[in-house]
Amino acid sequence: KKYPNTVGSEFVTASTWRNIIRFKLKLFPRRLNHQDLTHLEYANEQFDYALSFDCFEHIPDYKQAFREIHRVLRPEGQLLFSVPFDVNVDETLVRASINDNNETVFHVKPEYHGNPMSKEGSLSYYTFGWDLLNTLKSLGFSDAYGLVYWSKKYAYLGGPQLLLCAEK
Repeated sequence: KKYPNTVGSEFVTASTWRNIIRFKLKLFPRRLNHQDLTHLEYANEQFDYALSFDCFEHIPDYKQAFREIHRVLRPEGQLLFSVPFDVNVDETLVRASINDNNETVFHVKPEYHGNPMSKEGSLSYYTFGWDLLNTLKSLGFSDAYGLVYWSKKYAYLGGPQLLLCAEK
């Protein structure tokens, strides 16, 4: 109600229809907007902001997902997102990839993250490094940077948290 122009989306991978319906009714009782970040159904330059949290690492072609977000952002639009990020490395770690036969190839020990649709979790293809900022710029964003935060007041405890931003 507070943000009536906000559009949300959840990508539901191949699963049993029973699980999809249960997921839809539990988390999205009104409507499940199902979007694939590599092929968004939105018009060009439709949004001022895009927010994504712990998603890009699960997309084998994450660069295409960033291209799609760039496409749907208005001029001067902003993307704010989080991903598994190693602040101590320059290069993104490719954990797994898809080969020409559409098979998953593991380059390091597989890492899976929580997923309410799957007991195994979702495969993480990447742990990103600082090269991601240059990748975003190479895909058309005018600027890309990280925001580090920590707050006792707002219970952001433990190590510093990192959010990444890209501006069109």
